[in-house]
Amino acid sequence: MDNAQCDRTQARLAQLEDEVAALRAARARRQPLRAVSPLVGAALVAALALLLVSAVSAAPLPNTGRTFTVFTTTREVRIVDLPPAGPSQGDLRVFNAPLFDTQGKQVGRTDGFYMVTDPADEPSEPAHMLEGLSTYSLPNGTISAQGVSPFAALSALPTGTRAITGGTGSYRGAGGDVQIVPQGNRLRITFHLTP
Repeated sequence: MDNAQCDRTQARLAQLEDEVAALRAARARRQPLRAVSPLVGAALVAALALLLVSAVSAAPLPNTGRTFTVFTTTREVRIVDLPPAGPSQGDLRVFNAPLFDTQGKQVGRTDGFYMVTDPADEPSEPAHMLEGLSTYSLPNGTISAQGVSPFAALSALPTGTRAITGGTGSYRGAGGDVQIVPQGNRLRITFHLTP
């Protein structure tokens, strides 16, 4: 890893630490801190580990970028509702699903979670805000993506654009974005990779 990659990794870790501190401070102003369940703690540790691995393994792609699309229907979703009942900060939406190419052939899977960072608990808030982390396992490697998304309900299909934070195999060092668009009961997921 070169010095520039180390500097970017350290800057991102500092940014994450600042975001966590800000979330804790905001949460402390709203209500007393509640104990974090082991599932939430494990999910946070896994997310941080994935971010670190992605940052450490980053290397330039040998090509000039690629765009491709896959489709999915969410097969398994679990909502982890921490106290108090109903959407609240720290609640999770954990999922996995198969990925299909445009001809309907299964080409991989996606696994990930969304965590509520700001529940829509005030009249001026039209949607819950969730931070998401997804890993897309494909035949030639994996792609990791993350970002914040609005959800009308935790059970709703995700939508929006996420940042590609890295990958493995053919996608090692990937950047770019992932666009997620609901189409009926499935999602169209388009990857815009940059070297």
